[in-house]
Amino acid sequence: MEDVDSTVANSIRRAYKAWKRIMHVVCDNSAIERISRVGFLAEIESNKSGQNVRLLRRQIWQLYGELMISDQLPHMNQVMHDIVIELTDGSKTEADMCTQLATEVCNRKHIPIPRGSKQLSLSYMFICKSLLTIVRIASARHLLKQAAATSVVYGENTDIFEELESLLVLGSGEKKWQAVGFQGKDPSTDFRRTGMVGLRFILHMAKYQPDDTTLIISESRTDIGTDIWYPFALAAIHTVDLLLRLPEYRFMETFIYRCGFIHSTDNVLASFYRLCGYILIEYHESWKKDVTAGKYVTIMDFEQSFKRFSMSLDL
Repeated sequence: MEDVDSTVANSIRRAYKAWKRIMHVVCDNSAIERISRVGFLAEIESNKSGQNVRLLRRQIWQLYGELMISDQLPHMNQVMHDIVIELTDGSKTEADMCTQLATEVCNRKHIPIPRGSKQLSLSYMFICKSLLTIVRIASARHLLKQAAATSVVYGENTDIFEELESLLVLGSGEKKWQAVGFQGKDPSTDFRRTGMVGLRFILHMAKYQPDDTTLIISESRTDIGTDIWYPFALAAIHTVDLLLRLPEYRFMETFIYRCGFIHSTDNVLASFYRLCGYILIEYHESWKKDVTAGKYVTIMDFEQSFKRFSMSLDL
């Protein structure tokens, strides 16, 4: 089956390459240059009136796809990965690195490069900005993955748990963590899939959205544990896990644009936590409707309830 898939993929790739050669002869320029020109015009229109945003985003990702499959630009995927790692180390600025990469792309694809203030190349400018956007999306994703891969250990994260305990006013009983929806006495065991992202999200919500947090715990009856209830902490962890498991580029692209990280990836984690908070509030409202409609009768319905909610989201 894999051999068949590989054969089909290679056939499609060869056909696409043949089509690109024909278009290169007809238009007298490369696919990357054509995409860049359309993208630049879409960006101008987007800046003026807010229109053509979808076209702009589509052109950026078409450009990215062309860069990944270009014969003149081998190992582009590895180059982009190395840029993200170097940015994490803080050795270079993202703008400098993307400008350098755009220059290499233009040289290899024979696209004019501006040599002075009066000789601006629209394609070159769009390639620079597109690479910067793609790198910032990759950087934001890398930050989230790093945090999610960092294990939560109660003894090593005592300060966070103590702050969370004081914010949630848990008391001192043996089941204090279960009272807010953790599964056992050691809350760190619940963060296996979300790592530090899950823990810091709950802390962030308790700290910066205290009224919402208190209301959700109260209305979900997490601290009472009657027949109809759901665990606040587990729902919060499910929310983080849901976003982390979404198709990476589809979600991160939307996240980058809507949160403004097209300009900077500063505070990307804090904005991610805010997004998680909004979605958790939405789940809580959805849960109340399920209860009213008789779809949620006991705690055993929690997983199904959250699954229905996650499928209804448009992210």
